[in-house]
Amino acid sequence: MDAPRYKAFISYSHKQESWARWLQHALERYRVPSRLVGSEGAFGRVPARLRPVFRDREDLPSSADLGVQIKEELDHSEALIVICSPDAAASPWVNEEIRQFEQMGRGKRIHCLIVEGDPLAADDRDNCFPQALTQSADGSHHEPLAADVRRYGDGKRLAFLKIVAGLLGVRLDELRRREAHRRFRVVALSLAAGLMLALTFGWLTHSQMTTRAVAEAQRVNTEELLRFMLGDLERLEPIQGLEEISPDDADQARYKAELGFDSMDNETLVEKAQSWRNQGIDLNWEGSVAAADEQFNRSRAALIELYQREGSTPRAMFELAQSEYYVGEIDIENGEIDEALQHWTQYGALARRLVNLEPNNPRYVMELAYSLMNLGALEQQRPTPDASRSLALVQTSVQYNQMALVLDPGNPEYLNSLMNNLAWLADAWIGKCSLGKALEARQKAVDLGREALSQDPKNAYQLETLALYLGGLAGVQQDIGLADSAEASYREAGEILHSLHLAEPGNQNIEWEMLYLQARLERLRMAMGATPEVLKGMEQLAPKIEWLVEKESDSSHLRAVEATLFQLDHAQLLLLLEGGDRGRDLLRDATLRLAELVQLQPGFRTSLLGLATALFRYWEAFGDVPAPELALLTEHFPYQQPVIESCTDAVLAAQLAVTDGDFERAGNLTQFVLARGFFEPGFVSFCQKYGTCKLR
Repeated sequence: MDAPRYKAFISYSHKQESWARWLQHALERYRVPSRLVGSEGAFGRVPARLRPVFRDREDLPSSADLGVQIKEELDHSEALIVICSPDAAASPWVNEEIRQFEQMGRGKRIHCLIVEGDPLAADDRDNCFPQALTQSADGSHHEPLAADVRRYGDGKRLAFLKIVAGLLGVRLDELRRREAHRRFRVVALSLAAGLMLALTFGWLTHSQMTTRAVAEAQRVNTEELLRFMLGDLERLEPIQGLEEISPDDADQARYKAELGFDSMDNETLVEKAQSWRNQGIDLNWEGSVAAADEQFNRSRAALIELYQREGSTPRAMFELAQSEYYVGEIDIENGEIDEALQHWTQYGALARRLVNLEPNNPRYVMELAYSLMNLGALEQQRPTPDASRSLALVQTSVQYNQMALVLDPGNPEYLNSLMNNLAWLADAWIGKCSLGKALEARQKAVDLGREALSQDPKNAYQLETLALYLGGLAGVQQDIGLADSAEASYREAGEILHSLHLAEPGNQNIEWEMLYLQARLERLRMAMGATPEVLKGMEQLAPKIEWLVEKESDSSHLRAVEATLFQLDHAQLLLLLEGGDRGRDLLRDATLRLAELVQLQPGFRTSLLGLATALFRYWEAFGDVPAPELALLTEHFPYQQPVIESCTDAVLAAQLAVTDGDFERAGNLTQFVLARGFFEPGFVSFCQKYGTCKLR
């Protein structure tokens, strides 16, 4: 055949059209985890997207002779997906599409999705497999492998991932592990976004870490570089060694008795652990966090047992490291930062042991890079983060990521991970209020994003990435007072996201990114001067943001915080332009909602800082707070600490100092951020209003 036009052709009976429509849209919206993109699958390099997908929409005749157009579309499709049901089994058209595809020599690229019926039914009327799937050309019978969406089968999410894994030619467990890692990156990157809208979004690239630097590093003697990196890690001491897992642990003893570990050999332990872990991943995707946590803990307990039997074997350490990651991921979702730290520290210690055992194994080196990045990102989510610790962790992660590229040059997974690690490195610099380095990094990110897009101008992934780069650049431009440049960057990013939204109207992530970026632009315009035009923009956004949060049944805690922060800005604008009850009521509602969110997750930094902002806004408008006990909820915020490194924290601390009448402290904090080059228009207005700054 010529170059394939479609990633897949969906064959189905029209009674299952709703299933075919769902599958087509789900596949075309799906983004392959970046760590898999470009790697070698069973059918070549793994693509970033699975689109377009062909789905016939015309009424099909009963004749077994396919139309010319359908034959052509089959010939231009890489794979065939059969929606299996009794109706499909009885359809001569579906059977003929399967036979035609097999005759093209692509029988191994046929994938089955069971939606109704029973593949083992004795009555042919209930059988869901078309005869062409089960009967070979020589007349022999075989049972095809299939994904099963039914509740007592795989369930909808796992069945979908099975189809995706088959189309990509990758193992299901590998796809699910990468999906889980992506979930944390998305959540963690979003967590860093919540309060300072100007410091959010964007894949960041450190200016010194270019592909040229990677190529140069590849010429360095591998053994010497490895010894240097290992020594550097020991010097930084970013993780504690895992000395021993106690067999006397109460939870471990309970799992051992309940699950019967003594009756299992080592191979059975591994199989059970992997099965429980996979069940946990599925449950977590379905939103059953508590049930997922139980499965992850079962898996961890089985692998602790294996580790105690085998000792520091590569298998025992690698599998236990993965279980520590997943248990920690649930802790993150529950807002339990300290518990997550404990498990992810063990994950990092095990990864380091693997590297010590096989220092030339790029997979183990990359695991260590992942673990260090997770720890560095986690540190940034604490109510009072240690910016220096986060910076040291992420810097070391970048070094190990580069080392993996030395060992396996050009590996696309490692290159994509390097971009992610460098994003966290830039955020770590922001945490230390190093705005110059942040600006340089963000500008470099935009330049690299444009360069990547120039190679494939219609690539949706690269377009979205460039929009995120531009949003990140706009944030830093706004913080250093380059309002016009920031507005231009916001607008360009918004135009890109709007075009992507039109192309994928059902993609709620893109829609949220678009709306949130528009909200950031309106915030900048408000900081430059409250006008009726800005209020009009806010009024247009408000119902859309509220509707999208309500529409998402699994809307995250973070989304709720972000939407409430938008209400806070909306209320402030109403009070400035109109006064009256509408702004007052919205401000009170937003403040109380943020207080509820803090009470739900007291250690969640974004909602904590959002509440501190709301309390200042409320005091500024009415001279008090809605309820005195609300101020106690911000006790974890470090506004009374003698040393504050973050510009974000220093700005809020200055505002809270004003509410306490401590203008001397407010002035000192103001001078600190101004000396760092922080001239965000809204903050400049604040310091001029309350006389905490001296500007020419």
